[in-house]
Amino acid sequence: MSRRVGDWMRVRLGDEVVDLDDERHTGTVEGIKHSSIVTVRWHGTGYLGEVALHRVKVVKRKNRNVLHRSDGTKI
Repeated sequence: MSRRVGDWMRVRLGDEVVDLDDERHTGTVEGIKHSSIVTVRWHGTGYLGEVALHRVKVVKRKNRNVLHRSDGTKI
C-alpha cells in the first residue's frame, strides 16, 4: 500500500499557518517546494516568504469539500 502526500506532509495549499519561531503572525500556504519549503503569504503585510516545513504549524485547515472560483467565492 502506497503512502499519500497527506500521510507525511503536515500542510496543504490554502491552509492557514504560523511560523513556530514567531507565532504572532499568520499566513496562507501558497506553494510547496521540494516537499520541504513552504511559500507563505503573510496576513497583514502581504509579504510572500519561504519557510522550512518543520517550522510551520497549521492553525486552520482549508475546507476541501467546497469548490471555489479563482476570485475566492464559493460555487
